[in-house]
Amino acid sequence: IIFLFTLLSAITLLILAKSFFYWKVIALTLIFFLFLSRKGNITVGFFKEVSCNKKVFLYSCIIFLVFLSFTYLEGFFGGQDARSDYLPLARFLSLNYALPSSLDSVEKAPLLRTTYPPAIYGLGAFLFQITGLHKEWVASIVPLAFSFLFLLVVFRWSYTYSNALIIPAIAILISPFFVERMSWFYQEAPLAFAVTLLFYCLWQFEKERRKEYLYSAMLLSAIAMMIKSTGILITLFLIYFIFSRKLYSKVNLIAFLLFHIPPLLWYLHTLYLWGNPFPPLLNSLTIYEETRKIFTAILEIGRQSGFNKW
Repeated sequence: IIFLFTLLSAITLLILAKSFFYWKVIALTLIFFLFLSRKGNITVGFFKEVSCNKKVFLYSCIIFLVFLSFTYLEGFFGGQDARSDYLPLARFLSLNYALPSSLDSVEKAPLLRTTYPPAIYGLGAFLFQITGLHKEWVASIVPLAFSFLFLLVVFRWSYTYSNALIIPAIAILISPFFVERMSWFYQEAPLAFAVTLLFYCLWQFEKERRKEYLYSAMLLSAIAMMIKSTGILITLFLIYFIFSRKLYSKVNLIAFLLFHIPPLLWYLHTLYLWGNPFPPLLNSLTIYEETRKIFTAILEIGRQSGFNKW
């Protein structure tokens, strides 16, 4: 969880900085990872248990192979968003090291929907730069990896709860959602992984009251927001969970705010550019001119305060 959070945070910040190079992603990820890992070994034990559990791993592999065979034989790539948005965004970012970031520069790439959160196409661009290839199979590594991780979480949770692994195995195998929505480059597989593991962490926290599970849920909430705009709903649920259980200590609130800095910066950036933090959602509430005036006033105050160079 720590590694995934630091990787997606590095990708998000470098896209915002218009300096997306794979070596910078690696360096920033390592810096963030070393910083966070020194503060606590968050849920590493959970993944160690998963990897050592032969039953869980076997069931995950069987279902995953069936799913992989289907996508390969059918040539299914994940729907309209994958081909019209995520792949072009990943290719553009890998070649230009930045996305069009203003309304004027959108003319350079008018078909790119740059309002999507950066995690999925950022990972695709990272793999494109590492391999030097711009093939679909390279991009497909991202959702395939998340799909397998999702299966591990589901089967681990089932094994922990009742030891009845066959029930979720059959349910997932015949699920139209899993077959049609979580294939290849579609964003549902990463979001499903983050949300499922978040609920698992909260469930474990309720049982054991270990702070590592609560902090893991915070990290996964931030990950969900960097994957898809609807991830904000998971964050709102987590906020409700924290306040309903009276877990709002100073340390917890600082941790929550710290973990959510990267996604919050992205949504503030989107708000500034489009007058709406979640386009194309909530387009009816877009207040572009008013938003630009507010940000312009804030920037002017910063210049007058001596922060012009910054």
